[in-house]
Amino acid sequence: CTLVAGVPLGWLSRLHHVAVPNGQPSTQNCTTHWRQAQLDHFDFAELRTFPQRYLVYKMHWRRGGPILFYCGNEANVELYVNATGIMWERAAELGAMLVWAEHRYYGESLPFGTASAANGSTLRWLSLEQA
Repeated sequence: CTLVAGVPLGWLSRLHHVAVPNGQPSTQNCTTHWRQAQLDHFDFAELRTFPQRYLVYKMHWRRGGPILFYCGNEANVELYVNATGIMWERAAELGAMLVWAEHRYYGESLPFGTASAANGSTLRWLSLEQA
């Protein structure tokens, strides 16, 4: 990650809205998408879904090239977009598309909105199996 006055460029752009050159780690270089994710992957009677966020960077992608996918951790997906340097470093060389998915119950991917962490009844789908 390029440094400007000792601050990583991705973080500086986020704080001060400075333009970030393409190919540098930053959510500003990505497009944000949403998909309807199943709330429960194992109970086929449970048909509810929720919007799950994912970010995509396609500048270097060549048709037929690899897709480098990052499964979100327990935080807002933007943190990982700005910190996964190896994906950004290899994208041009590989002709790769970069995709980051946000983990359910984190960031903006909240199955029950602001009530997602309210109690055990809303947290029951926050598990390794459901992720």
